Amino acid sequence: MLVVGTSVFVLIFNSVAGIGGYYLLGRSDLILIILLGGGSAIRAFLGPVLLKKIDPATFEKIYAPLLVGMMLILGLAMIFA
Repeated sequence: MLVVGTSVFVLIFNSVAGIGGYYLLGRSDLILIILLGGGSAIRAFLGPVLLKKIDPATFEKIYAPLLVGMMLILGLAMIFA
């Protein structure tokens, strides 16, 4: 559990530095920040609630192939687009 907390702590500072850099360059889009931040906050609360309803064995069977498939699709899109 300590590793997850440390990673989240580092991500907070990376996010703040990125937002600050874009703001100083004048490239910040407030509407986009609100939409992405709001959606992330809502999903952060809904995710654990929904995962409690799914059987862990079923989730493990579905998650790996889904993740690999998404990576392949995005990788091919980057190569051919």
